[in-house]
Amino acid sequence: MSEELKPCPFCGSEKHMAFPPTCDRNTPYNPNDRAFPIIRCGGCFTEVPGKDWDASCKTAGERWNDRIENAEVVRLRAALDSIRLYANDTLSGRVDGPDDRQWQREAVIECRNRARMALNPEISYGI
Repeated sequence: MSEELKPCPFCGSEKHMAFPPTCDRNTPYNPNDRAFPIIRCGGCFTEVPGKDWDASCKTAGERWNDRIENAEVVRLRAALDSIRLYANDTLSGRVDGPDDRQWQREAVIECRNRARMALNPEISYGI
């Protein structure tokens, strides 16, 4: 694969790993084998598959670079960052563990509401 890969669309990392298929057309069936190549982000481990039997990983690279950057994508990415920041700040501050079910429920509802607002900004969801 000689094509230059774009940074990860989710975390922005420029570290990528290309994994060719783990079998070919003549390999006996094994459920652990993969007939398609994968490009994996080294930062967030997002994976993009290529087409079956592409040992060069070219199709996975093309799919990795094939993305739409428009205002909607930028707006949704900013909303996702807001949700991640809220979740990280909220969850990292807890010390009383997973038994606090009401707190967990409220945190999930807050993240859900922020996601809904990102998808439909003209409707208020109680935030």
